[in-house]
Amino acid sequence: MGSFRINPDGSQSVVEVPYARSEAHLTELLEEICDRMKEYGEQIDPSTHRKNYVRVVGRNGESSELDLQGIRIDSDISGTLKFACESIVEEYEDELIEFFSR
Repeated sequence: MGSFRINPDGSQSVVEVPYARSEAHLTELLEEICDRMKEYGEQIDPSTHRKNYVRVVGRNGESSELDLQGIRIDSDISGTLKFACESIVEEYEDELIEFFSR
């Protein structure tokens, strides 16, 4: 992505930003990331009794290779995680884009 600004002398200084680090691409990623919360389930650690959230879908989209014993998967958990993700992204969107665009 480039700039279309013209300098006072009529020349144009072009600053190329790779698409992967562009604000447009990063904004798209932030909009999509929270939808991936449906790929997580809740597991209670038996020793600390703390909730952990673990990915229940493999990167290739399959869950057959994963041990899902003791992991609770339901729409309430997915919805709660998605809402939390959206809240964080909304609150810190500018900072996240600035950080990842470096």
